[in-house]
Amino acid sequence: MSITVMISMPLGSKLSTYTGYRSIITTGMVLMAVSLFLLSNLKFHVTNQLMIFFMIILGFGFGFACLSIVSAVQFIPENKAGIASGIVNAARQLGTCLGIALLVGTMTHNVDTAKNTIERRSIDQITSKKLPNNIDNLMKTRVITILNSNKVSPNFQYALKKSISEELKSDNTNYQIKNKELSKMHTGLGNLKKQFNGNPNTVSSLTNKISIGQNEITAQYNALLYELVKDNPNAIKILNTYEKKLIFLQAQPKSIQNSKSITQLSSLISIYKIGTNPNITTGKAFTKALSSRSADNNITQAQDILSKTLSKDGKINKGLTTLDGGVSKIDVNEQISKLLSQIKNLKNKQLTQAFTKTFMLAAWIIASFSLVGLFTERKHK
Repeated sequence: MSITVMISMPLGSKLSTYTGYRSIITTGMVLMAVSLFLLSNLKFHVTNQLMIFFMIILGFGFGFACLSIVSAVQFIPENKAGIASGIVNAARQLGTCLGIALLVGTMTHNVDTAKNTIERRSIDQITSKKLPNNIDNLMKTRVITILNSNKVSPNFQYALKKSISEELKSDNTNYQIKNKELSKMHTGLGNLKKQFNGNPNTVSSLTNKISIGQNEITAQYNALLYELVKDNPNAIKILNTYEKKLIFLQAQPKSIQNSKSITQLSSLISIYKIGTNPNITTGKAFTKALSSRSADNNITQAQDILSKTLSKDGKINKGLTTLDGGVSKIDVNEQISKLLSQIKNLKNKQLTQAFTKTFMLAAWIIASFSLVGLFTERKHK
């Protein structure tokens, strides 16, 4: 604009020698009014080129209109030139002060109004998303703080997103998911989790019953074995027979049938060794000694592990809870991203309007006084 004024003032002075100051000044006032009306329609995403074009128009208009200072004293007698110059400068200074006071006051009022609107609508938008309470309170607090602060950090949004990420680490299971596809996944995971809550006829409950039953069967089976071995007077002789037969089979060529027989004999030998051990005097001691060698006990242990895994506090249910929480966090992040975008657009729109309203006021003032340019010059007698 300044460069344009430097060009337009000498150009206007030269043109005035042919047309007079009246038409040049009036044209300048009209150009200023037009440029200000154009500036009052600005949007946040306006291009730099368009802004430059508007400012060029404003610069030409300002340069032409400023010739009124020259026009005002062109026919003043020399003995009154000082007084005339003083009056013109005083009027210019007064107009500058009044104009700045009016426009800056209007601008400040518009910005304050915009900030209040941004705060009110932002709070409404945050509330409408029905985010988890910790996220909701965090965003409202930050928005209110930043709008009432004179110093705005350029990393405000980054800091807010970082704080939100920290808050998202907490449990958000009560959050109502908005995304339809994620909501279906959340519902499915919820139904699946119900199978591991320990209630009757659920997977965790049935597995636990099976484990308890298997333990009882194993205990009764071991007790029966103990009685059979202890009460058998030929137990030692049978044990020696089994050991000799095992040695014989181990010396034979390897085959599938041979391996099965060796495994069976090894189990029988273990049972008879433990059963004939004089230190083993009860069925409970027999079961405990047998536990490290019994294949049935391995099955029982596996079932116990499975029962614990499928229980309410088991790994599967915890994994499903973690996955469900992750689904909720994905949806929260999606809603927050949309919300931050909405707040940003709201802020840009409201603050842009604060400027455009000020331009509009200035445009009407200039347009109203454009006709004055027609009376800024009299014919020289």
